[in-house]
Amino acid sequence: MPRTSVHLLAVILSGFCLSAVAQSLVPSATNGARLTPAQSAWVGAEVRRANDLFVKRVVAITSMPSDTVRQAIPPEGRITDPAARTVSAIEKFGGKPLSDEQKVAIRSAEEDRRQMIASAREQAPNK
Repeated sequence: MPRTSVHLLAVILSGFCLSAVAQSLVPSATNGARLTPAQSAWVGAEVRRANDLFVKRVVAITSMPSDTVRQAIPPEGRITDPAARTVSAIEKFGGKPLSDEQKVAIRSAEEDRRQMIASAREQAPNK
């Protein structure tokens, strides 16, 4: 096989390998299944519902306004612990530390939110 053909084959194979690695690193909403526009809309609505429920729970726990709580929630996909970030932001906005019970309750609410979103993403292909 001529040298250029070997080089071209190596480039093609490395492209396939990189593509496979990249696909495994990208978080998938449904384990690789493509969603229809209706399914994507359903997942989006479920994520909003989970976020709204989380905000209501945190408002009840902290007595902070819902706008302040929404502002305290880190953006999706950030490499951070959302519960810890939310707690620290609420403490900063409120000007006083939260009690240990409040922190535990917020962490529980965040875990429930994550489970609701994961469940919606798993159910999406069946919707």
